[in-house]
Amino acid sequence: MVQRVVELKIQENHLSNAKREALEMTFVQGKWVRNFTIHAPDPFTVKLNGWVEVMMFNPATKKCDIPQNRQLTVLGAQLVQSVISQVGTDIVNLSKSKKKGRKVGGLRNVREMGMIPLKQYGKTHELNDKKDHVGCRA
Repeated sequence: MVQRVVELKIQENHLSNAKREALEMTFVQGKWVRNFTIHAPDPFTVKLNGWVEVMMFNPATKKCDIPQNRQLTVLGAQLVQSVISQVGTDIVNLSKSKKKGRKVGGLRNVREMGMIPLKQYGKTHELNDKKDHVGCRA
């Protein structure tokens, strides 16, 4: 099995409004899952049942301290697992760096998410090398 990383450029003029909205919400909901996992008591055993607690901005205190539950409508279970495992990998890598004597900080909330790993080729996505296209299976 060969691992490869593919960087994609999405041509927005070829997307319908529904697909564009779904794609944007995939990354927004990935951000919600990542931020929720970072602040969980045990990030390695986070289990979600389709809902995530998101901290909203409070203008009175100028902090994000208003909890609000949001439903994961676009993000599938496999993508949620990918985001959670990525947070676990980030924690392990920070721990390794700290043991080597480097200064490290903790994981912080992200404002924007630009990558969600797709793990199962053929189930979540397909690559068409002849046309330089990626087909997603949702």
